Amino acid sequence: RGLNRVVNSRIDIGAVEVNAGAIQLSAGAVSVNESTSTVTLMATRTGGTDGAVSVGFTSSNGTAVAPGDYTTATGTLNWANGNGAPKTFQVTIINDQADEPNEAFKVAVANPQGGATLGATITEVVTIVDNDAAPVVTIGDVSVTEGGALVFPVNLSNPSSGSITLTVATS
Repeated sequence: RGLNRVVNSRIDIGAVEVNAGAIQLSAGAVSVNESTSTVTLMATRTGGTDGAVSVGFTSSNGTAVAPGDYTTATGTLNWANGNGAPKTFQVTIINDQADEPNEAFKVAVANPQGGATLGATITEVVTIVDNDAAPVVTIGDVSVTEGGALVFPVNLSNPSSGSITLTVATS
């Protein structure tokens, strides 16, 4: 920066070159247990720290849908001139009671300001690992007088996002 150099047989007197760096997410994917209240995501600034820069972040639905599985996250991360330290932000995870497959949503960084560019990893997939037990079907006992109708109480221990099929046979 700022030193004389030879370029195409001419002397360049060393114009100041500013490198604001590139901003990206630190990972392409992360998993979090549904019982965890938040997931912390990290953005990094690499390749330069000249000038104050910022980048926006936002979440988007996948198989996990806000507000039932996570809370929508949106905001701005800011770096001061000379600051190359990673910045973090959190997304709230909702611990529902339904048995369901693991679900995922995305978080992305966009719209860099202050001369920064976007790095290679601009989207991170967050997988929420379900922590609910599969439901159990119980059929209660019944007694009836001869000739009366039999009505059996059927109970499901907890909700499920999938179909529950029950086959009943008498003998």
